[in-house]
Amino acid sequence: MRNRRYFQLHPILLALCLPLLTMLTPFVVIFPETLMDYIQEPSPDNIKYPIGVLGIIVLICWFFLVFEHLHFTFRDDTISMTDDWLGKNEKVQFKTVVRYDDIVDISLVRSTNNSHNKRIRANQPQSSLTKLYLQLTTRSGKKEWMYIKYFTKRQQIKIITELIQRMERVGNFTVFKTAQDIINELGPDQSIW
Repeated sequence: MRNRRYFQLHPILLALCLPLLTMLTPFVVIFPETLMDYIQEPSPDNIKYPIGVLGIIVLICWFFLVFEHLHFTFRDDTISMTDDWLGKNEKVQFKTVVRYDDIVDISLVRSTNNSHNKRIRANQPQSSLTKLYLQLTTRSGKKEWMYIKYFTKRQQIKIITELIQRMERVGNFTVFKTAQDIINELGPDQSIW
């Protein structure tokens, strides 16, 4: 079976990214013009405009990459999720890889902790937000958490369904629930995000 990736497509996340991408267009148009001005008349005053415009372009692209960095990857024998790019004490998601044949239970959990179920430093904004994780319990009893909050409900169902199908493909039939049952067990989300 081929590798597959799921990226975040949550409407709130897209609403944050759309203005950033819209702002990018004028700067992409302005950059060549300010660069040509500098080339025609090189001076220390003229160099600050192309550098400033280029800096804004890079910043907007960086924000978009940060929003879209977290994703699920399904390989032949493992499911994995990338880590976020924050520092060790601020991370929400650490890199997580779980083999399909090692999973004994799938559930969803809400927590204010990170994916290692450790507290995030209190001075970080993400420390107080409730986060939704896909919890995979392994044969050894370890609970692996994967951040799934900013995936749409439809994507969550697809991810869990694909996980169950890939588990069955490698001979692991320990999960008897459907994706919808797993989501329904959690109950309604009370948070505004």
